[in-house]
Amino acid sequence: MLLFISSLALAQDKGLEEYRPLLIKNAARLGITPTDATDAVILQAYTDNKSHITYIYLQQTYQQIKVYNTIISAAFIDGSLQYASGSFVKNSTGKAGAPVASRSYMDAIRGAMRHLHLNE
Repeated sequence: MLLFISSLALAQDKGLEEYRPLLIKNAARLGITPTDATDAVILQAYTDNKSHITYIYLQQTYQQIKVYNTIISAAFIDGSLQYASGSFVKNSTGKAGAPVASRSYMDAIRGAMRHLHLNE
């Protein structure tokens, strides 16, 4: 049973990827870059059979980490964006800063304490 569920989850992930080209094609109209469209996680996507509207919900990521409160919901008809709400952080790479060398958890705690002006 567990094997069936995990294979079903993988199948759903692959199914969501079929919507990626639509996002990349409409990236500018969504207010994001093609790289944002490529890196984002597609949370949910489906096409309503009656209305033929495709709904896509995507979340911004930075280095495969979800960015808090950055979800775009979009509706498409025949591959053309009809409606979108939400936004992504602009220039997330520049805002994230340079990568930090790997440190121990104690180094991270000491750094946080210094930042908060607490005695060690």
